[in-house]
Amino acid sequence: MGLFSLEEAAGAQPAMPQRQDGTTAAKVEVFESMHAERVANVKKHISRPPAAGEMVFIWTTAQFNTMSLIIWLIEQLGNIDEIYVSTYSISNICVKTLLKWLDAGKIGHIYLYLSDYVPKMSPKKYDALLAEVSARPGKIQIGLGFNHSKITLASIGDNRIVITGSGNFAENSGNEQYTICNNPEIYEFYKACITEDHPIRYRIDRAAEAGGAPLEH
Repeated sequence: MGLFSLEEAAGAQPAMPQRQDGTTAAKVEVFESMHAERVANVKKHISRPPAAGEMVFIWTTAQFNTMSLIIWLIEQLGNIDEIYVSTYSISNICVKTLLKWLDAGKIGHIYLYLSDYVPKMSPKKYDALLAEVSARPGKIQIGLGFNHSKITLASIGDNRIVITGSGNFAENSGNEQYTICNNPEIYEFYKACITEDHPIRYRIDRAAEAGGAPLEH
């Protein structure tokens, strides 16, 4: 499916792998290599990243996910200045791979927004993640919330890439869909949603409006 311009679409409107424990460097290499190969599948759907104001819609049965798309963006546009990832959970091997790219300078800063169930369901995994954060002061941040969204934001030079869709960071289902756009307003909108923890605030506000006690976080 081809790219289209957000400004043209607006018309007269104003422009606006399964979880793995004991992850080793060798496993990260294999994982990274697998997703590098899947970039070829990405290219079958879209020849290049959207330019400013463009958007692409993808429906795919190919086995690529957000990690594949991140590799594709780095290959096409260069190193990522900052990346914001909002997802329910993320596997150890995905975290290790992102950290490898961070340490190699391919990513400048990482913000992970995860479900607040992660520390409860996987306390050891979460403690290990916090240790990685402490080892890289100012380079990676963690946010928690009542979250089930799947959003990836990548700032690369003047590009503000927004990826939303059904794909997880692990293996995907037979049919997945993605929307990829390059738009600073949409980028900043989702960035605020992720970093300002709106889902929890709205959850509490709704309970108060209903006359009940705020729901526990």
